[in-house]
Amino acid sequence: MISTKKFVAFVVILFVLTACQPAGPSAKDQAATIVADTAKTQAALPPTATSTSAPTETAAPTSTVTPTAAPTFTATPSGPLVIKDDFSTKSDIWGKCDKCEWKDGKLFLGPYPPNGNGINQIFGIICEACGEHTYFHIAADLTFADGVGGDREFGVGLLNPGKFFAGTGMATSQYARLEAFDITTGRGTGKFKRYGAIKPGAVTNRVEFTAKPNSSGGTDYSATINGKVIILLTNYFDSSVKGLKPAIYLGWHSIGISIDNFEYEEIVP
Repeated sequence: MISTKKFVAFVVILFVLTACQPAGPSAKDQAATIVADTAKTQAALPPTATSTSAPTETAAPTSTVTPTAAPTFTATPSGPLVIKDDFSTKSDIWGKCDKCEWKDGKLFLGPYPPNGNGINQIFGIICEACGEHTYFHIAADLTFADGVGGDREFGVGLLNPGKFFAGTGMATSQYARLEAFDITTGRGTGKFKRYGAIKPGAVTNRVEFTAKPNSSGGTDYSATINGKVIILLTNYFDSSVKGLKPAIYLGWHSIGISIDNFEYEEIVP
C-alpha cells in the first residue's frame, strides 16, 4: 500500500513532467487556422450559386425535335379556284366600292341613290380575284338591312357594270327569279315568282347561283335558296357575253343588304 508521502511525491513528479512538454496551439489559434484554410480552399473553387458575382450564361440544350413551318396552300395551275370570305376583315378582292362598310363581321352594301331616270339601276360589288369562268358556283348569306324592301331584289350572280348581269335574285316578299338582263338594250329574261323556300322579311337567306355543263353539251343554270333548287334552266342566256365576273348585286336603287360567308368555286368539267 502506497503511503501518503509517496503519493504526493508521485503527483508532484507527474506535474513537472507534464509542464516540460511543448505547449500546443490554443483553441483560439486553431479556429483562426481553420478559417484561413477554408478561405484559401474557397478561393480555389469556381463560384457557386450563392456567389454574388454575375451568373455565366450557358447554351440551351439542343432539342431532339425539329420544328416545322406552318403549312401553306397554293393553287395548282389546273384549278379549281376556290375563294371564301367571311368579311371578318376588309378584303381587297372586292375592288372599289363607295357604298360598302365592313362591320360586325359582315359587309354592308347600299343603299344607292337612283342612277338618273334610266333602266341602269343595277348596283353591286365584283369579286375581282374570282376571275371569269364558264362553269362555277356562287353563294352568300344575304339579309335585307336598309332602305326599301318589298319586291326590290338582291342576289348573287355575274356582272359587267353598265352592260349585263345574270344571277339568282330574291326579295323580302318571298319572290325570286333566275334572271339575265342586258342593260344596254333593256331586254332580259326571268319571271318573278313566289317560293316557299325563301324566308320573308329582314332575315338571312342563303342564296346560290350555279352553272354546270350538261350531257347534251349545253349549260344548266340553277337558282338555289336555303339549300333548295327553286329554278333550273338550260342555256337561258348567251354565254358568249364577255366581261362577266362573280358579283353580289342589288336589283334596284334605295335598298341595302348585309353579306356574309361568300363562296366562289370554279367548276372544272
